[in-house]
Amino acid sequence: MRDYKKLNFTSYSTDEIKSFITNTPLSELKEMTTSVREKTFGNRIQLCSIINAKSGACAEDCAFCAQSVRHRTNIERYSLLKPKDILKEAISASKIGISNFGIVTSGATVSDKELETICNTVNLIKRNIPINVCASLGKLSAEKLELLKHSGLNKYHHNFETSKSYFSKICKTHTWEERVETVLLAQQIGLELCCGGLFGMGETWTDRIDLAKTLYEFKIKDIPINFLTPISGTPLEKQFPLTCEEALRIIILYRLFLSGSTIRICGGRAKVFPKKQQTEIYSAGANAVMTGDYLTTSGITPDTDKKIIINAGFAI
Repeated sequence: MRDYKKLNFTSYSTDEIKSFITNTPLSELKEMTTSVREKTFGNRIQLCSIINAKSGACAEDCAFCAQSVRHRTNIERYSLLKPKDILKEAISASKIGISNFGIVTSGATVSDKELETICNTVNLIKRNIPINVCASLGKLSAEKLELLKHSGLNKYHHNFETSKSYFSKICKTHTWEERVETVLLAQQIGLELCCGGLFGMGETWTDRIDLAKTLYEFKIKDIPINFLTPISGTPLEKQFPLTCEEALRIIILYRLFLSGSTIRICGGRAKVFPKKQQTEIYSAGANAVMTGDYLTTSGITPDTDKKIIINAGFAI
């Protein structure tokens, strides 16, 4: 398996992939991932940011999420923000070099009225600033996804979260298959997909590899990798965060086996990687990061991220 230039999921068993990722010296793996990243993406790192456009009051029971009404968490709760307020955040993002801006809402889906507001917001942003707009609105029908596409939406975000076999351990109010359905509908109408997972929830390496295989089979080109930040009041509040090394090996897995996809490091980055080790995510193969705050947790400021990236010899 040392010929990493020819790595693909059809050539090796799960056990072989696991052994390769977990037993190969980290320095050797980084040499491989740096080569793969540079060949496909050069030395450029893409920045994205999100806005929590509707917070809390979600009826789903996802074990990791602070926004569920089933969990006792101390978060800010509010209804859908006004278009002008979302536009203001998008303008601020564009001015500091962020190329992708995501509108995220809590809940299993959005109402017809909320969707109309979001479509108007997307159109407003696209008419005013040169930025790619992404939306994460939960389960949607083909008709609603079409409306988003016609409003100017560039990409739809909908994570699988974890492997098919582990999904029921973290969520029981909807199924893994329902998530797949939304992804397929978005692909069918021609929307780009941002689809990945959350790691550190107690899943095994087999689960991580199975999820990577699924993303490979679905030909996902933008893969957000999130690391659990245990939040007080959620069922996973006592889960130990991943070590820096294990998180790096997860990034390496996804870079080597999905070489043509953007590997985007998102939630939990500030928790898992100390400031002095932030640049290691790039040597592990990442070519994009989510900067700024996340939905209910704090992240790394854009100014700090830009300094880290530039000082490491990369370009925004």
